[in-house]
Amino acid sequence: MNNILQKEVEKDWWDQLPREVQDSILEGIKDIEEGNVFTHDQVIQEAKQKYGF
Repeated sequence: MNNILQKEVEKDWWDQLPREVQDSILEGIKDIEEGNVFTHDQVIQEAKQKYGF
């Protein structure tokens, strides 16, 4: 009966991620906060110049 009345503990999806994935996400967030990003247009322009399309 106690099992029915106990609240199910929710697991946070973050805690289920491997440490390497968590570190990568946190690094990406840090890059965004520091302005180390490229716009879509910048990436497309660089690809056009580099690969000639």
